[in-house]
Amino acid sequence: MPVLPRTRNLLGQLATPGTAARRRHLIDRHGRAALAHARAGGEVHALLPHIYVAAAQSSTFAARARATMEWLPSSVALTGLAACAAHGLLEHEPSHLRAAAPSPLHVRSPKWLTLRRCVRASPSYERDGYRVVSVAVALVHAWEEDPTGGAREAIFAALREGLTTVSKVQQALDSFPRVKGRRRLLAFLSHLRDGMHSWLEYVGARTVLNTPDLANLEFQTRFVIEGNVFYADRYDPVSRTVVEFDSARWHGSGEARAHDAWRDSLFRSAGVEPVRLPYLDVTRQPRACRERVRAVITSRLAERRDHPPP
Repeated sequence: MPVLPRTRNLLGQLATPGTAARRRHLIDRHGRAALAHARAGGEVHALLPHIYVAAAQSSTFAARARATMEWLPSSVALTGLAACAAHGLLEHEPSHLRAAAPSPLHVRSPKWLTLRRCVRASPSYERDGYRVVSVAVALVHAWEEDPTGGAREAIFAALREGLTTVSKVQQALDSFPRVKGRRRLLAFLSHLRDGMHSWLEYVGARTVLNTPDLANLEFQTRFVIEGNVFYADRYDPVSRTVVEFDSARWHGSGEARAHDAWRDSLFRSAGVEPVRLPYLDVTRQPRACRERVRAVITSRLAERRDHPPP
């Protein structure tokens, strides 16, 4: 089937990733025949009632999020994992979207879109062209969707990047009387109050440094060495030993490894011994990691006993 010039222009408009348009706007700009021709050729898809996207993009997060914004009133905003993705807190965008909607909102949504009825409206913000709830509210709703995976990833990313605080997440949780998994989220937040900044730190605290002799190491101790400011994941001030949990995402590149080596050299210049525990070791061999930390601390204490500092 030959492509008409006006149909080509319509397809060009929808070709940009994350583009969605209302039927009436497409007809006003390109004509009814152009839209019918594009639909007949299977090149555009009505993702939501009267909301069209390029068929090749119909399953992408960007197209679904944009179509949702076009379809629903301005009082509706993305929340949960969808909002976390819009805030840049997830490595992989979700295929299922969730939106916070005022009650009542009488629409029937497709399977990939869930509307969370909220009696109390949450403030919304613009993020990359999407209406989204605050980071703290998004994290609370994300916990209901995926408490063991995406939600924890997003929480750690938000705290690490300074987009929210544990207190703000707790306040957001308090504002929603019914949250699935509330007790688990409260327990998780209590761990984060101690200063954990990554999922690997959380796992390490529960599986590696979970014995009485290691459980009380200091969290996120601040060091200033030659004018450089560092925060150690865990620190034993008696033996002057630092324990660092190295995730593959943040420590896997050559540039990151070079930075870690430079940081370790500065620690040693100040008389502090770093122990780095990589992701695979922490997740697969926690006992071996624990023994490694113990061995270094024991050796350091013996050395300080035999050769006390002046």
